[in-house]
Amino acid sequence: MEREMYRDKLRRALDANTLSTIEPILERMPGGFFIYHADGNEELLYLNSAVLRIFGCQTDEEFRELTGFTFRGMVHPDDIEEIENSIRNQIASSIYDFDYVEYRIVQKDGSIRWIADYGHFLHTEAYGDIFYVFIDDNTERMKHYMTEQVQRQNLLESALSQAQTANIARNTFLQNMSHDIRTPLNVIIGYTELAKKHKMEQNKIENYLNQICAASEQLLSIVKASLEVTRIESGKVYLVENIVALDDLLADIECSIRPQVKAKAIHFAIDRSQVRHNVIYIDDIRMKEILFQLLDNALKYTQQGGLVRLTVIETEAKMSRYAQFVFTVEDNGRGIAQEFRKDLFQPFERERNTTKSGVLGTGLGLSVVKNLVELMDGSIEVESNVGQGSRFRIRLLLKVPEELSEENPILVDSDSSINLEGKRILLVEDNEINREIAQELLMDEGYLVETANDGSVAVEMIKNASSFYYSLVLMDIQMPVMDGYTATREIRALQDEKLARIPIIALSANAFAEDYKRSIEAGMDAHVPKPIQMEELQETIRHVLGRNKQA
Repeated sequence: MEREMYRDKLRRALDANTLSTIEPILERMPGGFFIYHADGNEELLYLNSAVLRIFGCQTDEEFRELTGFTFRGMVHPDDIEEIENSIRNQIASSIYDFDYVEYRIVQKDGSIRWIADYGHFLHTEAYGDIFYVFIDDNTERMKHYMTEQVQRQNLLESALSQAQTANIARNTFLQNMSHDIRTPLNVIIGYTELAKKHKMEQNKIENYLNQICAASEQLLSIVKASLEVTRIESGKVYLVENIVALDDLLADIECSIRPQVKAKAIHFAIDRSQVRHNVIYIDDIRMKEILFQLLDNALKYTQQGGLVRLTVIETEAKMSRYAQFVFTVEDNGRGIAQEFRKDLFQPFERERNTTKSGVLGTGLGLSVVKNLVELMDGSIEVESNVGQGSRFRIRLLLKVPEELSEENPILVDSDSSINLEGKRILLVEDNEINREIAQELLMDEGYLVETANDGSVAVEMIKNASSFYYSLVLMDIQMPVMDGYTATREIRALQDEKLARIPIIALSANAFAEDYKRSIEAGMDAHVPKPIQMEELQETIRHVLGRNKQA
């Protein structure tokens, strides 16, 4: 009621005399103020000098020439329809509130400025329907706003681009994985079917089994590399630094590639003559993986009877207790084309695919290598010429002990003189099929094998056994009642010291570096990943038994 009385007084009071009375106040306002007819040509009734300044005019005549002395002439022609629609809608929704609009104007010199407009509709007895309006130059705020909008749009476009790139990468990944997994699976399934049909033909059966074995190893390498790439990209790969004898590390590498070297009659050599420190601090699992991938590539792309060499050089570093190590893998094989080198370390990139090159592979190995080297704060570089071979060089800054002591022991080599035949093994495995396979493989090597289907059963069997009844325990990790870590800790806590010291080797599908670390921390002597590769397992058993024999 009070507001209506006020508006009625304003309608009756607003005339020429009133405007002349309040004009001194309006002229001193920092912002623009004007009044215009709400109908007809929207002709202006009044404007203060601030409006002239905003439009860049010195006189009323300049302003009249610029705008036609109408509200429509003040607003940029591209904005007027939208502005007037907005004003009408706002008036319809509330007769008490100011309507607010933003629009562009054209100044006398042609410059474009943004205006913030607060207006209100009013019916007066003297002038009829009018709008009185307060305006201010809003250009700087609009520039800031538009900059933010552009930045936001750029971010959205960048996010969309990244999402599209990720989607393409994911589809490429799935397509490659589908092809590369199905290829060895086809070999395994196909030769298995052939083996069933030719049971009595020994020569064919032997060939089929060799093909199945090769395809299985290829499938395993694909799974390992794919998991490694996924973990690296998700940031879930961590280094586990150990005290390592370089000779042992190199010996393990030589052992792992020996079948390929022998199959292709490759002249393979390891040169570590320029190494002063045999003991280094390094994540040996990751380092073995790096060197194996590089050597595996070198062997694949080197012709029968070719040359592959691994060289390790140690140079001084400017940091106490650190040294620079350079690992170089070189071959005299096919070499790499110059144009392909920029994509050499990209996942799934191969210069020629399996069909064209005749060489099995996924294109993941070098991507894994580069990521692991960078994780170790190292660098990798490549030199290559087509038809002359390739040279991959890795540089790592590694910590070395000041001197060898009991705290920094050199690992002992596996003792090949130990006779493993007749050794009694306690095999702890909850999966019946895995247990049967492992038991048969071990018995074929001459071991006496007893089994337990859970960690808790294994602990009771060790407790009730006499000293040295079991030569060692092969312990699975993930089991339903008591896992391998807990079982190992309980065995190590037994009162009988001889039983508590029984050698325990983890035999598990948990195959990441942190899994190795957890096994050792739980009290195990070694960690061997599944699927079982008997040559690796035999070496590990000899190594562990040899170490316990020396202890």
